[in-house]
Formats: sequence, structure tokens, C-alpha cells
Amino acid sequence: MGLIEAIILAVLAASTPLLLAAT
Repeated sequence: MGLIEAIILAVLAASTPLLLAAT
């Protein structure tokens, strides 16, 4: 559990609503 994993979670959290809105 480090900075890299936190960044990955942040990217996923930011991209998921965008993918849902794109559909």
C-alpha cells in the first residue's frame, strides 16, 4: 500500500464515472 497504489485508485475512481457517462 503505497503512493503508486493510491494513484491507481484515484485514476480508477476518476475514470469510472467518465466511462459510465460515455455509455
